[in-house]
Amino acid sequence: MRNMDWRKALVFVALVALLVGCRGQDAGITDRKLPKPYANIVSLSPSTTEVLAGFGATNFLVGRTESCDRPPSIASIAIVVRSTKPDYEAILGLEPDLIMYDKSLYSDDEIAKIKDLKIETLEYDPKTIDDYARFCHVLASKLSMEVQVSKQVDYIYAAVEAAKGHPTTKPKTTILLGDGKSYDYLVLGKESFHAHILQECGATVVGADGRPFQSLNVERFIDMDPDVIYSDGNAQSIYSDPRLQSISAVKNMHVYDVDAKTIVRIGDQLKALIERFDDDLHRLPANRPQVAAR
Repeated sequence: MRNMDWRKALVFVALVALLVGCRGQDAGITDRKLPKPYANIVSLSPSTTEVLAGFGATNFLVGRTESCDRPPSIASIAIVVRSTKPDYEAILGLEPDLIMYDKSLYSDDEIAKIKDLKIETLEYDPKTIDDYARFCHVLASKLSMEVQVSKQVDYIYAAVEAAKGHPTTKPKTTILLGDGKSYDYLVLGKESFHAHILQECGATVVGADGRPFQSLNVERFIDMDPDVIYSDGNAQSIYSDPRLQSISAVKNMHVYDVDAKTIVRIGDQLKALIERFDDDLHRLPANRPQVAAR
């Protein structure tokens, strides 16, 4: 009997130890800081709005700029930026958990004012595909959408890899904005995100120094002699501009129209833009002339 009592006592002690251990673990879990919930996002740039839309996450959006127009379903979202002037009182009134903005659209003073609101901010300033991917993953982690967003980013990388697999003649390529009449053309900055994409697709990028689009010096542009020009819907104006007739892209009819918003934003049309550049550039040796926008 005493033997049995001793064994029962051991079992009892083991059970108590197990229970105490489990409670200790539960206490540890309870004491952990829970992730911050992000329910309301204000986007101060069309590109960040489109990135959010590409995730299928516009339900998080509570504020936008007047230029944020894609997808159309966000039309009812409150406008808190007109031109590039944020309405700080309106932003605060929305009680956002996060403010996203494109650094290229705001001065240092405006960015300081945005941060003075004491609301968490997420800056969008991609120079490369890797930068774009990092931003997407950071945003995804805040929205608990890591799996969905990883797939989206994988699609972008796959499009880039496909482009790299297509041989090109490394044509000199640039982007021109405007029609050269109502205002001077603006030419692509060689250190910009779009320049990076063109390089990944097999182009030799020509244009202005630095990142921003810059006013065009026509004489210098003629010396660049691009083989391919992408335009924001003004290909016909470029073809008819008497100053540009000696340029190879004009002579060989390699001035291609792209939707104006797609050509300046870095949003949910990125994969389509990479595929468009890839398709045009690797087929150039076939001299496939085209003028009209697709």
